[in-house]
Amino acid sequence: MNVPIWLEQRDGVFIASSVTDPEVRAEGLTRAAALRDIRRRLLDQAGGRELVFVSLDDTPIDDIFGSMAGDPDLQNICDEAYRLRDQQFREEFPDDNV
Repeated sequence: MNVPIWLEQRDGVFIASSVTDPEVRAEGLTRAAALRDIRRRLLDQAGGRELVFVSLDDTPIDDIFGSMAGDPDLQNICDEAYRLRDQQFREEFPDDNV
């Protein structure tokens, strides 16, 4: 797994910090030392946990259809979306207004 890390050098010291959790950081006299230490800290923080991603593509689309049918705000949401779309169209293409 690849994890994004901020790496900078200040006053001759390399500082590595996690992009997603700035509190996880390490310092080293060399770039390699800072990266080695942050890697160890991230592995310690994971503590045997596993990071996984769940894809909605595995969900049959039929399972989603109608899921909002009973929502009393659905029509208002749709009306506002169409109103904003139409307003944006009128602003972007004023010559095409009917």
